[in-house]
Amino acid sequence: MRHATELSAMRALAIWLLILSVFVPVVAAQSPVSFDLSLSPNTSGTLEGSASLRVRLASFAESALLFSSSGFLEEYQEGGGTTTVIRARKTLDFEAFRLPSDVLTLRLGKAGLASLSPVALINGVILDEDKYGQGTTPAPYVYFVSQRTMWLKPLLGADLGFILGPLHAEAYYRTSWPFKLNEYLDGSATYPAPVGATSFSARDEGFETRLGGNLSVNPAPGWILRGGVDWVRHIGNTVSILSTGDEIGYVYESRGLEGSLTMAFPLRDRRPMIGVAYARDSFSPVDLFSVEPYTNDRIRIVLGLEL
Repeated sequence: MRHATELSAMRALAIWLLILSVFVPVVAAQSPVSFDLSLSPNTSGTLEGSASLRVRLASFAESALLFSSSGFLEEYQEGGGTTTVIRARKTLDFEAFRLPSDVLTLRLGKAGLASLSPVALINGVILDEDKYGQGTTPAPYVYFVSQRTMWLKPLLGADLGFILGPLHAEAYYRTSWPFKLNEYLDGSATYPAPVGATSFSARDEGFETRLGGNLSVNPAPGWILRGGVDWVRHIGNTVSILSTGDEIGYVYESRGLEGSLTMAFPLRDRRPMIGVAYARDSFSPVDLFSVEPYTNDRIRIVLGLEL
């Protein structure tokens, strides 16, 4: 049922993007509106489709609506066996205020430029994950978990941009302070007997810090070498509600690190892409109940077609 819903949503998104790609550029040519469509690798190495609509409110202020969607499948070793994850992520950011990047700029010689752009935004995400696997530790097991996580987070931060000849670099910082964030999760899991099928939900309150950026260079016409990194630190208080109605609560700190290095090159009228990506997730409960800390490290090869 969820896959059918996702398919309908993607069709609706495709129609929406088609309409915007036709009509918004016409409006943008006659007003302080800019519109952009792209399909390119993000910092995890995954191809990500995105659309943005930006409105210049004044010489010192602009507002924007940015949508992106990505999905990938990965497989890694865990618990003496193999875990496979299918993840689909949809993000909608509303930038309530941004200082345009051309306001705070600094010339760096004849071919260089640095810019600073503070921003206040609301970050909305729907993250769907299907995970299944098998292992032998501490005993032979198989399982399947399907879950959806949603959040709407107010964030403050700034973007820093550099252009030095053929080098293009961007860095960002985001913090939830002084706001408190809320996340909601629901899903179902199937384990071997005697556990069987069960459902669960959780709510989370906490604070978050994000830091990252990317660097790109054009070593030759049509060639793009791109590297990126994302780092997230989240401190939260989670209350999990089991199908039995029991609640399990714990305070924790989680950290996530994703990075990739990709190369896109021209091949006739297409642009194939190849690269490598790394991801590391760590979870450290502060108040231990029945929750154990863990760390996952994954390396994957990235193959794709950039448009």
